[in-house]
Order: sequence, then C-alpha cells, then structure tokens
Amino acid sequence: MNRRSFRHLLPKTLSLSITLGLGLSLAEISFATPIDGHNLADDKVVAAYFAEWGIYGRNFHVKDIPAEKLTHVLYGFIAVCGPNESLKKANPQGYSALQRECSDQEDYTVTIHDRFAALEKSYPGDKWDQPIKGNFNQLANMKAANPHIKILPSLGGWTLSDPFYYLANDPQKRAKFVQSAVDFIKKYDFFDGLDIDWEFPGQPGANPDLGKPEDKQGFTALMQELRAALDNLSQQTGRQYLLTAAVSAGPKKIASIDYSQVSQYMDYVFAMTYDFYGGWDNTLGHHAGIYAADHEKVPQYNGHDAVNNIIKAGFPSDKIVMGVAMYGRGWKGVNGSLPDNPFTGKGGGPLPKNTQQGTWENGVIDYKGIEKYYLGGVNGQGINGFKYYYDEKAQAPYVWNADKGTLITYDNPRSVKAKGAYALSKQLKGLFAWEIDADNGQILNAMHEGLNSDGKPPAPPKPDPDKPKPPTPNPDPGDDDKPKPPTPDPDDDGIAEWNASKVYTSGDKVRYQGKPYQAKWWTRGDQPGKGQWGPWKLLTGQPDDDKPKPTPDPKPTPDDNDKPDDNDKPNPAPDPDDSDKPDTGDIKDWSATATYIKGNRVKYNQVVYEAKWWTRGDEPGKDQWGPWTRVDGSPDPDKPNPDPDPGQPDPDKPDPDKPNPDDGSPNTSGKYAVIGYYMLGPDEINKYPAVDFPVSNISPEKAKMLTHINYAFIGINDKGQCDLLKGANEQKSAEVFQLLTNLKQYNANLKLMFSVGGWAFSNDASPTANRFRDAASTPVTRAEFARSCIAFMKKHGFDGVDLDWEYPRKQDANNFVALLKEFRKQINQAEKASQSDYQLTIAGAGGAFFMSRYYHLLDKVVEPLDYINLMTYDFNGPWQGVTKTNFHAHLYGAKDEPKFYNALREVQFNPPKTWEEIKKLFPSPFALTADAAVKQHLIMKVPRNKVVMGVPFYGRAFRKAGTGNYGLYQTFNTQKGDPYRGDPTWLVGCDKCVERNEPRIATYADIKKMLAGDFGYKRHFHAEAKAPWLHNAKHNLFVTYDDKESMKYKTDYIKQEKLAGVMFWHLGQDDQESTLLKSLHNGLNKK
Repeated sequence: MNRRSFRHLLPKTLSLSITLGLGLSLAEISFATPIDGHNLADDKVVAAYFAEWGIYGRNFHVKDIPAEKLTHVLYGFIAVCGPNESLKKANPQGYSALQRECSDQEDYTVTIHDRFAALEKSYPGDKWDQPIKGNFNQLANMKAANPHIKILPSLGGWTLSDPFYYLANDPQKRAKFVQSAVDFIKKYDFFDGLDIDWEFPGQPGANPDLGKPEDKQGFTALMQELRAALDNLSQQTGRQYLLTAAVSAGPKKIASIDYSQVSQYMDYVFAMTYDFYGGWDNTLGHHAGIYAADHEKVPQYNGHDAVNNIIKAGFPSDKIVMGVAMYGRGWKGVNGSLPDNPFTGKGGGPLPKNTQQGTWENGVIDYKGIEKYYLGGVNGQGINGFKYYYDEKAQAPYVWNADKGTLITYDNPRSVKAKGAYALSKQLKGLFAWEIDADNGQILNAMHEGLNSDGKPPAPPKPDPDKPKPPTPNPDPGDDDKPKPPTPDPDDDGIAEWNASKVYTSGDKVRYQGKPYQAKWWTRGDQPGKGQWGPWKLLTGQPDDDKPKPTPDPKPTPDDNDKPDDNDKPNPAPDPDDSDKPDTGDIKDWSATATYIKGNRVKYNQVVYEAKWWTRGDEPGKDQWGPWTRVDGSPDPDKPNPDPDPGQPDPDKPDPDKPNPDDGSPNTSGKYAVIGYYMLGPDEINKYPAVDFPVSNISPEKAKMLTHINYAFIGINDKGQCDLLKGANEQKSAEVFQLLTNLKQYNANLKLMFSVGGWAFSNDASPTANRFRDAASTPVTRAEFARSCIAFMKKHGFDGVDLDWEYPRKQDANNFVALLKEFRKQINQAEKASQSDYQLTIAGAGGAFFMSRYYHLLDKVVEPLDYINLMTYDFNGPWQGVTKTNFHAHLYGAKDEPKFYNALREVQFNPPKTWEEIKKLFPSPFALTADAAVKQHLIMKVPRNKVVMGVPFYGRAFRKAGTGNYGLYQTFNTQKGDPYRGDPTWLVGCDKCVERNEPRIATYADIKKMLAGDFGYKRHFHAEAKAPWLHNAKHNLFVTYDDKESMKYKTDYIKQEKLAGVMFWHLGQDDQESTLLKSLHNGLNKK
C-alpha cells in the first residue's frame, strides 16, 4: 500500500525545557518527528490508552509504545483514595495495594495505584540509586525523545470511579481532589494535563448502587474547578494543560452530562464508542459498530448516534475524539440463531479466558489474537472453523464459528478506516483507541489512514422495505439506556402498506389506513396506531421531536406469556355480555380459601360478584373499596348504597388520577400471616439431627402460632431445575421434609413452603448468580424451571414455592415477571388437578437500591403472587460506604441518622412521572426503614393484603464503635465481606458467635444471654425510630436488633396499615424461653 510521506505538524526545531519532578531534565532538544508517513491535517488527534498492568502478563512496556504514531498517550489508571468498593469486589489484591498507598493520604486525594509498576521497576539504563524508575521514568524518557506527544494521567476507570460519586457534589471534597490532582501533575511534570474517567456521572457504573441526578451538576462543577486550577498552574509554569474526559456513548449516560456547560472548560472528550454489547449478558450485537445494524437490539447503540447525541447536547464536534477498539468481545454457546446470522440468536456466556490467544479476561480478546488465531492474517477469511464477515450497514466486522456457536465482534482495519473517514465528515477532533498493547500495528495504522482519507465514510446501505429481516428478540439492554425513537421523514414517498406477517425493525416505514408510520423497534403483527406505547410512530401531525418523549420497554414476543392464558385463571369467568343478569346456576359459591383473579365471578348470598383484582379471603359485599363488585350493579342487600348518578364516578372503580393507598385491597379479614423461615445448610442436613435447631424444637405451641414455614434453601441445578443445594444428602433431606410435614398434626392450616435461592446462591457476585437469570430467560427455560419446582413440591408434600432471587437486575425485570406468570399458570393447573391449594410467594427487596431494579414493574411482579415477603431488615451494616452505626431493621427514620440517596428516583416509569411527582413520592436523601419499604410498595398499587413485613430474629454487631450517643450514629471499624476472616471473639458474651465464626451477627437468643451476663451491655431504645440497641462502652461495641418492645410497634403497624402479616428470619435464632414468635402472634391476634 502506497503511503503519502509527511511530517507531524510541529516546527522543525523546538527548544523545550521541562524540569521534571523525577530528578530528570529535558534540555534544549532539536527534533523532527515523523509519524509513519502520514500527514494529519488540521492537527487531528490520534490517541491511545496505555494500561499500567500491561507490563505483567502482556509484557508490554512504555518502550513498546509507537510514540511516533501518536499525538496523545493516556496512562490508565491513577486512583483516588476514599470509598473504592467496586475495586474491592472486582480485584481484592488491587484494593489492598491501593489501601497501602492511601494509608498516609486523605480521602479524595490522587495517588498512584501500583507503586512497583509506576515507580519502582528497573529498566536498562536505570541507576540503582535513581529515586524514580518504572513506567513514570520511561514516560519521561519517551517524552524527551518525542516532545510532540501529550501524556495525560487518566484518573478513575471502571473499577476506580466510586470516589467521584462522593466528591463531585461536595464542595470541600471536590476542592481537596482538585488540589491534589494539580499537585500530582506538578510532581510528575512530564504530564500535560488531566483526563477524568468517571464511569459514569449520574448513572451506575461498576457499583450499581451509585449515580444520582445531582451528578450532572457535580460533573460540571468539577470540570469548572479543574479548568481554573489548570489555568492557574499554566500561569506558574508557562505551559498549557489539557483537560479531557472519557465519556460513555450510551444515550442515557450522555443525557447525564451537561455538555453545553462543560464544553467551555474542556479541551475534548474521548467518546467510548465501543462496548455497546459484550459477554456481561447474552444479548448479541456489534460492540463497536459505526451505524445501527439490521439486528440492532437497542437502536442508538452505535457510534453514529452517540456522536450525534453528544453534538445535540451542545458539545462542539471539533472537541469530540471517537473511540476505536483494539480488541474484540466474544460469546460462546450462541444458540437459536438463523444459519447465516448469529446475531439473531442468544449468547451462552463470555468467550473463555485464554491468555495465549490474547484473551486476558473472559469475553475480551486482543485484536492481534483475533488476527492470528481466528482470521489467519490481516486479510484472512477465517481459520480454525471461523469465518470472517463484514456488516456493510453497521460498518463492523465479526468472526463466527457456527459449529461451536462462538461469535466475536471487533474493529479491524477496514472499520477503523471507515471511522476515520466518518470523523472527518463530522469534523471531529480525531480518534483514540483502547488499548495500545492489544494492537499489532494494523489498527493504529488504519486510524491514520482513515484520518487521511477523503472524509467520505461508507454510507450504510438503505434497507429494502420488501425484504423481510431476520426476527430478533428484544431483551432489556444492560444499563437500561432506552433511546428516543428516530425522527421520521414525513415527506417520504413510496411507503409500502403494513403487512401483519412481515418483520419490521427500527426505522422501517409503512402505510396503514392511509397514514404513514415508522417502526421504533423490532415488531411483527403489531397494528400501527393502536396506542402511543406501541412499536409504531405516526409520521404526521406529531409533536416536536426535540421534546423528550417516554420510550416504553420493547414489546415482548408472544412467547413471553404476554397473552392471557385460560390456565392462568383458577375459575373460568363467563362472558359479561351474555346477559344483564347472569345465570347464577353455573357460578360457584364464594370460598374463603380459594384464589380469585380479575374477572372471576362467584355467588355469595344469592348475589353474583366479579373480582376486580387478585383476592383470597375477602368477603364479597363487605366493602365498596374491596376487591369485589356486583355484576348487576345493585347495592348489597344489607348495606344501602344507591347507584351513582349518571356521569359520576363509580365508587367501585378507583380514580386512576387520584392516589389511593387502598387501591391494593387492605386486609380486612382480621387474620394475619405469620411466616417463619427454617434454615438448614447442606452440612447441617447431612449431620441431622445433630444440629443447633432440629425440627423437633418447633413445638406444637409454635406450630399453632405459624401460618407458614418456609424451608431454606433449595437451589437450581445446571439444567435450570429445582434441586437440592450442592452437597445435600437426598435421603436426609427427605427425612427433614417429612418431619416438617408432620407439624400439620398440630396445625391443619399450616402451609409448608420451600424457598429457592437465597442471598448466597443468587447475589450478583455468587458463582451461581446466572442460574436464576438463565432459568428466567426464555419461555422454554421458564416452563422447565416452574415444572421442576412444582414436581419437587408435590414429591415432598410442600404447599407452595417461595422464590428468593436476590436480586433480578434491571435487564432481568421483564423475564422476572414472565417467570412468575409461568409459575402461577402451572400452580393453578396443579391446583385444579389435585384439588389442593398451593401458594406462590417471593422474598422482596426492602431497600430502595435493589428494589429499583424491578420497581417499574412492581405491580406486575406482585400480580401472580399470594404474598411478597419484604426483607425489611439489613438496612444498615458494615458493608456500606456510610461508616456510621445505625439500626438495621427500624420501623421509622430518625432525623439524626445517616441518610441515603433514593435510587427510586432513577426508575423509568411508564407512563412517565414528572420531576415534581418523583420528588414528592421519593424524597431524597431518606432513611432506609420498614415503613419506607412498605410505603414504596403501596405507591405502586401493591395490594396491602399481599404485603408481608419482614422482621429479624437476629442483630448486627459493630466493632470499634465510637462512644458518643451510646454508640449510635458513631464511626466504626468492622470487617466487611463474607466469609468472616477476623477475630471471632470480639463480640464478648457471644459463645455461639465464636462457634459460627461470625461475631457480626448475634441471634436473639445470643443477645438475651449477652444482656443477662456481666459483660457490660446496656439496652437503649429510640423513641422516634422504635428500635432498641445495645451499647458496650468498655469494649466499644454496638448491636442493633429487634426485641419484644419493637415487635409490638411493628405488629401494631401491620394491623394499622392492614397488611397481610409478618415474616421473620429465622426460627432457629429465637430465644426458646422468651420467644419473639409469641410476641408476634400475640401482637397480631390481640383485639
């Protein structure tokens, strides 16, 4: 290939004098630096990130950076001291290294991360007594040899972004950070400015619980103050310093930065136009495409839309540097695709790690590895069973092994040249790449060639309106970035008529009943004009497209049980149009123990009623606000209630525009659920009955106080079926189940449930976290999971299933609803077949952080359920960034307690709520409390007679707590994480804590003994929070728990709010003499 020779646009001779904080000096240097024979017009940027850790396994060092081909090098990453939980979770070793660096620094100050890599590793030419070696010395040498190059420290990164969320909105913390960042580049003065890599302002990043709307202003303030500080430094040194940031390409994250304001402070942004799709979930797509593909799952997940969105947000195009990927993202086990289009299928997990081939982490592979092991050379067409493809529309390559189901999407020289031409056509500043050690030179050279092209990028081919496109599923995207529909062209001619059997994708146009429509996403069979939330947008007479519009979730395919199934109904409902006064002969009498859903009809006192929503045990005719309405509209015979006047609201139909906390059907029966969990782990099962709390400890008196016992836990095997937890003996398990069943001899109404999952099995960091996700992912897997659980239920004599998925992610929410619908359908079928009464419950989040993942669908989540057991405990503990003692299960908030950002403010409601409504419904900051959790459910119209409030039969202990205020709201120092690895003896008086090797959790039985002994504990009670605590001044201990006094307030609350009842964790933690179970039972049943 012929290349035009050129020289980088710098003076032929430059006198440069830089005094470095490394004890080095760059004196008078004369140079003329070529960059691989390319002439970058208009001072374009060609930048690349250099990863600090590349010096290890990849064996890529600063000396290997092709500096002559780059204008900028970004050093990744420099850390910030302070809360770094994301790093701790992802890389405990790296976290420990950072803690050592921060041991003598204040929080929110800048620091190196890996001291050895940055400052200590020796290279040829280093002297033994040289104070600074490592990467920093090598970078200084590189700059001395290539004075044209700009070197920036990149502060933050994916797992190092947590501190930004805490400092950006706090003027004092922000000032501390700004000053330390400037001090850092003064000390290491080969750096030419600062690059901020906060992932992501206003939105969750590696830590799903961080990100709030206020970050938008915080990011602006941070940029403003950094710019001012750098300008001040310029006055001192006479040098110009750059201020840049790596920014997301996702629509929602773009909207979380005020680009029109920050543009005045920043030199440019590095738009990360890659990682649109990847192995973190099984949704397939091009991870670095320029344009949207035909199979695109999320319309604006491409470089073109990202660039346009940033420009539309008010940021100049000549300050945008577009991202290039020097790596690919891959999936294994792709299935369900059309033969020639893997993207129509679903991934089976990330490509496995193989460092020899350049896969240094699961799902990610270096470009040079792709070229060598999958293409067979830069122009190769595929080897080892792989075939090379290029998507002309998206301008994106991929390799595909159909036999093995392995797919890799990446950037190659062709797509990168197209990006360079695209950047010229949009008048962008240039291109940058992540990361330089993954390239073999091909990608970097292509960046130059693209930026030296004629500036005419390949245009995506226009779709053939008559050519059906392959059907694609519509999974929820990973971070819920739901873009606006594309702007229509009302003057388009020659639009074909809508065809109910055809597949349409985003942007396709049709005509229906004389009107033109445009598809907002994939659709087939959805009639245009049926509703504003559907997949079609009318192209004429529409409001201003520049105004924000709500975008609904993608419509599920028919397989997702979106269509009602007769089997979902316990009792078939007659057609209400058959007669004004239906024949009551075919309608069954109302039963207090039967389950009814909306539309079911019953006969009671010779009057026909129809259910307005799910109900069980609510007597028809008792209450006009209840779940029953008379079919013929006449008043109850025992209660005068004239028909409403024509045109007046029907009292049986709640006003949808008026908030009504009783929309969810209060519990008026006077009977309350008392649900207790009984837990045995696999080890305890296997040594049963030699355990702390065998079934025999559940006395007849206790059995009579309970309505339900939930056995915990059952797992999900690798086939997606209900199964015993790994290691649990089958015969021993069956014996325990039988013993539980025998308790019915003391209480014939006792329900025995089994709970599937649990925190250890299903939390995001668990090795089995994908079991629930996969089981819920398709109609087939949902049906099999439900079938296996119901078979398990019947085999062992249980009365229902309790699903304890902690917790579905946002992208799992729709599947979660579909899973519960499938369970309800199959349970109803099982009930009909066996004439039994089976129940379905879930353990629901009590805190807003996890609740927010599925809150927008909460009413649909609860619809198929008998109860939702709210885990209204564990609100506070040593795992939090807030390092002050607090109650873990208090009923109400106290004015002095540490508050939290309300994550429910981030929920995308449909229909959308105004900001004023959101502020009123979800105050922030707020206290995590039981009352808050209940009210948050009632806001979403969850029926009160389904809400079960959770209480703990255990306390949480904090070590090294401050002594002020009797230990309450004081700083503490207690080990985080599981399992516990510290000293098990520090909770004095808790012998069982030592046996369990867990002093952070004390059972109620333990606490009673601790109080009774001479250990120095004093009980206190908070009148505002309605919560007790223990303080041990001698040993600086704080214990938060529930006791009889707090339980009395909680049972009164349950009755006052007309909730379904109470749930507790767990039976084995109760004190056998002075039982909390008895307090709950008496409190709920006392008139």
